[in-house]
Amino acid sequence: MSLRPGGPASSPTGTRWGFVSQPSQLWDWIAAAAGPEAAGRSRFLVKVNWYSPHPANFTGPFALDFVLKALPGPATVVESHSAGRTDGSRMLGPGEAVGEAREWLREQQRAFLRDTGLETVLARHGASYVNVTEEVWSGRTVDAGVVRSAVQSRFGGQPACAGASSAAGGAGEAPAPAPGGSRAGASDAAPGRSGPAGVSAAFPAGTSGCRAPSSV
Repeated sequence: MSLRPGGPASSPTGTRWGFVSQPSQLWDWIAAAAGPEAAGRSRFLVKVNWYSPHPANFTGPFALDFVLKALPGPATVVESHSAGRTDGSRMLGPGEAVGEAREWLREQQRAFLRDTGLETVLARHGASYVNVTEEVWSGRTVDAGVVRSAVQSRFGGQPACAGASSAAGGAGEAPAPAPGGSRAGASDAAPGRSGPAGVSAAFPAGTSGCRAPSSV
C-alpha cells in the first residue's frame, strides 16, 4: 500500500500502516510518529523477528538493511534464541536448553546469521546485536519493577490496554502474543532472494497504548 498524502493510514488501535519504497520515507514516518526527540536519539533499538529459517518466518537481510539505512544513528538489533531457528537436527523442549544444548543453540545462531546474509548486513551498518536469552542466562538483567517504572515514567501511567483482557489470565495482563511473536515487521520471501520493492511497517501512532511483547 502506498503512503497517503496525509500520511499512513491509522487503525482504531492506534497502529499506523502503509507502504514505503525508500529508507528516507520510513524515517520520515518514524519521526512523525515519535516526535522531535526521535532525531536526537544516540542509538536505536530494532526488534527483529527471527522465528525460524524458513521463508517468511524471519526478518530477512533486505528488510533489515532497509531499516538500518533509514535510521540516522547507530542501531542495536534485539532478538532471542529460538528452538525453531535451527537446522532441525535436534529437538529441545522447555527447560532443556542447558549445558551442551546451549552451545548447540549458539552454533545454530551463528550459522543462521551467516547463511542468511544477516551477519553481513549487521557488519555493513556497524549495528550491534543483543541476544536477550544470553543476557538472561548470564544474569545481566534488572528487576522487572525497574523496567516497569521506567516505562511508566516515559509513557505515562498504566498502558492503555492494562486490565482490558481478564480472559488472558487476570486483570492487568495483556493478551498473550502469537507463537513466535508479533509479525508487525516485514520479512524477505526467502534467504538469498532479492527483497520486495518496498517494506511494510507497523508501529504505535503515539507514545500511549501497549503491545504484546514477543516471546523470549
